[in-house]
Amino acid sequence: MTRIIAGSRKGHRLRTPAHQATRPTSDRVREAVFSAIADWAGTGGESAESMLSGLSFLDLYAGSAAVALEAASRGADPVTAVESAGDVVAIARGNAASTGLPVTVAAAAVEKWLANVTPTRFDVVWADPPYAVENARVEQVLSAVEDRWLAANGLLVLERSSRDEPPRLPLSLTQTWQRRYGETTVYYAMKDEQC
Repeated sequence: MTRIIAGSRKGHRLRTPAHQATRPTSDRVREAVFSAIADWAGTGGESAESMLSGLSFLDLYAGSAAVALEAASRGADPVTAVESAGDVVAIARGNAASTGLPVTVAAAAVEKWLANVTPTRFDVVWADPPYAVENARVEQVLSAVEDRWLAANGLLVLERSSRDEPPRLPLSLTQTWQRRYGETTVYYAMKDEQC
């Protein structure tokens, strides 16, 4: 079990898959990332429930949708979560229903969803591919995100294993930084305001 950390559904417990094919983002990493997103958005001083108000959020490789639900609990709308494993999609949809948060859960492989769905620009795109997915494949996904899905002033957030080589981020995302949390490294990227 995991829980929503802050916002309108703070403390709400979420179901997670029993098998080890998914790796939920830890509470520590989620809290740090959402603080960084609020700082980026200039809403760090707002109440947790409205911290992400006015921002759209896309969660790729969503698993149980804990990150998407955290974003919605903090006011993001619309929020979309994309997950390919059928049993995990059912858990994610159940979590969305139990919280009453407006999160759409799409059942599809991330690459196919990005290529076949009419693009909508999101302010924040979070990607947490399984650590076993090779960087070359992750970089293709990030390129598609930057090209068709990330808003002009949007923020890309990528979670990877600290043991892996850093991925190459799309060249147009010229402002980049990273933070390490033990076995997890989170990469942030956005365009310069002049771009």
